[in-house]
Amino acid sequence: MVRLPRLAVGLLFCSCTFAAAAPARAPNSAATGETGTAGAATPAPPPESVKPSKEEVRLYPIPSHGKYGYIDRSGKVVIEPQFIGAGDFHEGRAWVKAAGADAAAAGEPRYGYIDATGKIVIAPQFLFASDFSDGVAFAILKDDPPPPPVRISPSSDFVDLKRVLIDVTGKQLAKASGGAERKGWVPSAYLRFSEGLARVSDTDIVYSAASVRAPAGKSRTVLEQSMTDSYYDPANEGTSWGGADRRQGWDGWGLWGFLDKKGKVTIPPQFSQEREFHEGLAAVRVPSKSPVPTGKTEPGFWGFIDTAGKMVIEPQFEDAGDFSEGVAIVKLADIKGGIHYWVVIERSGKTVLKIEYIGKKRPGKFCDGLAPVPGEFGDENSRRYIDKTGKRLSIYDPTGMRLDYPNLLSAPNFSGGLARITWRSARSGDSRGSAGGVAYIDTAGKFVWHE
Repeated sequence: MVRLPRLAVGLLFCSCTFAAAAPARAPNSAATGETGTAGAATPAPPPESVKPSKEEVRLYPIPSHGKYGYIDRSGKVVIEPQFIGAGDFHEGRAWVKAAGADAAAAGEPRYGYIDATGKIVIAPQFLFASDFSDGVAFAILKDDPPPPPVRISPSSDFVDLKRVLIDVTGKQLAKASGGAERKGWVPSAYLRFSEGLARVSDTDIVYSAASVRAPAGKSRTVLEQSMTDSYYDPANEGTSWGGADRRQGWDGWGLWGFLDKKGKVTIPPQFSQEREFHEGLAAVRVPSKSPVPTGKTEPGFWGFIDTAGKMVIEPQFEDAGDFSEGVAIVKLADIKGGIHYWVVIERSGKTVLKIEYIGKKRPGKFCDGLAPVPGEFGDENSRRYIDKTGKRLSIYDPTGMRLDYPNLLSAPNFSGGLARITWRSARSGDSRGSAGGVAYIDTAGKFVWHE
């Protein structure tokens, strides 16, 4: 049953009701190792289609004197620094920022794509371009001329936009025109597919059906509307929530589901928050109208669904990350004690490791056998890497000094055997450190390259 909730800020939001198991409190079961809820379905192994089929291009962007190039895994420079900006390689392509190829750019920096040789294979033409995922990337072009009669740019400080999905050759697979943003604007969220599915909100479905905000009064497909109001947030590890006004799915302010590349909604909007699919599972937050448990800021627990929308690990977690290498890092809720432990679970929901960390910041995920975890010495801003037994990775800077808190400034996930960290070195008794910068380390904690 679909109900039409209140108007908010002049926009219509739609909330869907659904049948779901009541969120169950996860036991604090570090001793038993069990976190799964009775009755939860046991997920099948990840489908073959989502397993790596071939080795990715393993080149890594580096800064040098205001330009960017690439190194290989040994730290050797293989693409000389020449770009204004550069991203990671995904599916044989990496976005770079260079002088615009089209006349309208007038030499202004634009996004394009290179291959593993450094050759530009998609000309710099975009105001923004994302990483490739599932064979497609999201990009934004200047819409010139804009589709009449919609001309909402109030001044020369604004630019009319066209959002597109492109394949690895640059061919446009879908597009959505209309709307304007300030020049130099970079989206914090965008449409992204993972394992054939991308997130979609119930408001996107309502907007497309009602022809709301479409150029020249024309209706948009759900896919086109999702491209215009898209919610993959790379800064928050792919969580969809669309801002403060749409977080509270439990009170009718927007719910989330998934659609395929044809624009078909395959999993109807029903979750207050959700993450991407990885290894056949996606973390979802099920809205709840029950009283807020001790220590919680929003109702609703996290569980995991498969690509058919079936709940395979029942909602019971305070927070949950993506599955990677067969495991995920989740936050347990010990309501009685008010302590919220982070643990590592396998696909059955069983706990395999309790992490010595009880803070709010979500750890990273296991890649190359290691995961970044905050909270060392009780400081949420500190970082360290642990393996699947909980053992900490020892990292030594080029001077032979062990890189400890507070001098490991950032520690993202590993990729292809390397992790790009930011650091500062402790020298001459300076406990707060100095120098440092960007560096790459390998899985042994050894510096491979640094500024």
